[in-house]
Amino acid sequence: MKIKIGLVASIKNNLSWTQECIRTLEQSTQKTNHETWVVDSNSSDGTPGFLQKQNINLILLEQDISIVKGFNLGIKSIIEKYDPEYIGLFHNDVLFVNGWVEDMLKIMGEFPKCGLLGAATIMGDDILSLSDEERKTISYGGREKRTVPANIFPWIIKTEVFKKIGYFDEKEFVEECNDCEFQKRMAEAGYETLGTNGVVLFHRWVLSRFNRPEAREEAARARELWKKKYPDIPLERYNYSVKKPIYVDGVPWIRYGV
Repeated sequence: MKIKIGLVASIKNNLSWTQECIRTLEQSTQKTNHETWVVDSNSSDGTPGFLQKQNINLILLEQDISIVKGFNLGIKSIIEKYDPEYIGLFHNDVLFVNGWVEDMLKIMGEFPKCGLLGAATIMGDDILSLSDEERKTISYGGREKRTVPANIFPWIIKTEVFKKIGYFDEKEFVEECNDCEFQKRMAEAGYETLGTNGVVLFHRWVLSRFNRPEAREEAARARELWKKKYPDIPLERYNYSVKKPIYVDGVPWIRYGV
């Protein structure tokens, strides 16, 4: 069966956030031609039992792995089975609003060189307690007046990008800088990374990343390795950069990696 987009999450624990993440994901993609894959890295708080009851493809691991390894496992699995046109990546601390996939795919269609598109995200602990209507009001209310996004996630990536440049680096940049290294290879292959406030979602941020004891040390080593390996390329070129935006229909955009 051919699908338009495969949605992939790499998670560990945080059951309450996972429950709301999956609920809003399923609610917001009812009309989307998609399949969802979740890679669970040995969760111990009831998350596997919850996930087994959901309408998703599930990979349950009995050992801890990094988020990036989980993403690669899910991406490879969904490409092998469905070969979708696009891959969407999300964490279990992301909450969704209706129409986000369709809006992002429409936007990507307007930029032929765009290999990766990120949505702007609103962060904070309190977003879990908001109602759907409150989130919708925040997300779609006056978004054209927002500043350019500082954090862009979830991502939607063209599947052709993975086929052309490979997957995320699992060896050198395990817990940090793997996104920047991936975007660097994308740019070298002629693709652009774009972030926009045209789609605004909710992201607690970092909740999923440091569940393994060694994760923070791996992140620190990755940052130092980047400085040694690419001394002339600041991380800000690929991530969280603040540059002059371009505008499409009044909505601010930012190009990363340039």
